[in-house]
Amino acid sequence: SAPMKLLVFNVHTANGRHAEVRSFIERENADLVVLMETNQAWAESLRSLDTRYRVISALREDNFGIMFLSRLPVISARVV
Repeated sequence: SAPMKLLVFNVHTANGRHAEVRSFIERENADLVVLMETNQAWAESLRSLDTRYRVISALREDNFGIMFLSRLPVISARVV
């Protein structure tokens, strides 16, 4: 079986470098991406990734939001 590539990134909610993070994710082409400290602004700036990934998110405005992006099939997802 092929190896799986995982990218875990704490983007920091107040970080304004959205385009750089999006470019990094596109360049790395990971199978699974976990983004920590995401909010609505981050989700909107990364919306173009929706064509490459299934996006599951629990967005918050207080540094505790999370986004999970998967190129692999997701059977079930639940944020706890």
